[in-house]
This record gives sequence, C-alpha cells and structure tokens, in this order.
Amino acid sequence: MSLMDSPATFGPGSVVPHLTTALTGPLLELEAHLLAQQPAIEQWFRACWQETPAPFYCSVDLRNAGFKLAPV
Repeated sequence: MSLMDSPATFGPGSVVPHLTTALTGPLLELEAHLLAQQPAIEQWFRACWQETPAPFYCSVDLRNAGFKLAPV
C-alpha cells in the first residue's frame, strides 16, 4: 500500500505524525465566521493599504556553502 492509498491516520512508527485537537468546535465556528466576513475583511485591508504607504526595507543574508559565499 502506498502513502497515497493509506488512510489519513497512520500507525506507530509512521513517518507522518497523527495529530488531533480537542477544540474542533470553536475552530470550525471561527473559520465559518471569517469566511462569511471575508468581503468586509478584504475591504478593510484595502482601505488600510491605501491610507498607509508601503514600508521600504531591504534584507540581505550571506549563505556559506563551504566553497562559496553568496548574498541571498
């Protein structure tokens, strides 16, 4: 049986952990509320974006591969 054919829950020794949560009710209610209010939330974000200029920033990291050094 391949991983694609196996059920969502895996047994002991599996590479993929079996995660559960006891708080599915409140999370599902919150998700439903956010999805229902998505147009209003999007409108609020767009209004805030128009009032506030975008920040200007820059970040450079140096990656050391052992034989070369490169900015990323």
